[in-house]
Amino acid sequence: MRLHTRPENRGNAAIILVLLLPVVLGFVAMALDWGAVSVARAQVQTAADAAAMAATASMDDQAGARRLAQRYAAEVRVNNLPVQIRDEDVVFGTWNGTTFTPTTVNPTVVKVTASADLPMTLTKIFGLDSVHVASVAGAGPRVVPKRAPDIVMALDVTGSMDTTEIAQERAAAQALLDCVHDRSSGDSKIGIVLFTGVDTVQSQMLEVESGYATLRSKISAIRGCGSSGMPACSGTNQSAGMGGALVMLQNAATPDGVGQAILVESDGEPNADSICTSSNYTATGWRPRLKTLCSALATTKTTCTGSGAKRKCTTTTTQSQPTEANYQTWADSYVSEAEASDIDIYTVYYGSEAAGIAYMADHVAAGDGFSLTAPTASQMDDAFEDICEAYTGASAGMVF
Repeated sequence: MRLHTRPENRGNAAIILVLLLPVVLGFVAMALDWGAVSVARAQVQTAADAAAMAATASMDDQAGARRLAQRYAAEVRVNNLPVQIRDEDVVFGTWNGTTFTPTTVNPTVVKVTASADLPMTLTKIFGLDSVHVASVAGAGPRVVPKRAPDIVMALDVTGSMDTTEIAQERAAAQALLDCVHDRSSGDSKIGIVLFTGVDTVQSQMLEVESGYATLRSKISAIRGCGSSGMPACSGTNQSAGMGGALVMLQNAATPDGVGQAILVESDGEPNADSICTSSNYTATGWRPRLKTLCSALATTKTTCTGSGAKRKCTTTTTQSQPTEANYQTWADSYVSEAEASDIDIYTVYYGSEAAGIAYMADHVAAGDGFSLTAPTASQMDDAFEDICEAYTGASAGMVF
């Protein structure tokens, strides 16, 4: 049996299609043009953010701050058109955490409104020629700080660090914790590794806000080598601290766009000791890597006696211990690993010996990290704070 469609039905369908076509085209046009509006809104927000941050650098000169905001916004283009910031779009004021109050007298924050008129394409057919896109941002010194790079402190607790110096090291670590806590968002993370010839994980990475009390307690518990919970006294091996810190950062799940850094503090050049023993291979941190490094220093020898059916062979393995040259080679490899992973390594050398200062600068510092010297123990906390200020940055975070 064959089915036939009446001619009048086919005509009705064609009429309906003609009637619906403008509606369908309208929805397509809206989807395409409003997708462009969504992209433009993000670009205008970027311009507002950049302009507000730039203006905070010149709040004492409010006219100059307005010009700076307009210049930074002009760097962002929306459909090849400049973002607009008028003089009245840059407003100075104060911020109490919830409310913005305009004032030109001793302002602490800047609010910027950026806008752009985005030409429409398909929706012009329906009388919509352009869309006005506007975004607001604000910034000010230490209002809502940005997240600082996640950092691991690798601290020397070798026998050459006496009780007074360990106490100053604790004070320096606490100064860095407080600095990060005050200057960055609460989700910034800090970890702590202690080292001699080997490493000990003193604290896994914790957020500075929720983990502040725990980190403070872990810092207070730092003692010299050989004390309960501390690594055994076994020479000075900066690569142990570097390696342990790298392992911690690699497991930190740091978000994209957030940096990572290591701070290595030490008071001496490498001083090798007998660390290639099975008891040193089982802990967390760098020690599993140590087993691999030590295996490269081992030699295997096979000795045979007799002949024919009576021939017997025995294989013996002799484990050699690392030298200072091995420690340096390991440190250099970790510098390369850090730089390949965009991890900065800062160093603080406690003392004034030229050879030790040069070793930290040449074989430990990496990336954008730099080396500082603390000739006396009391200067360590200043050095730690200087490094904190360097990687948290002086610029403010976003307010609005």
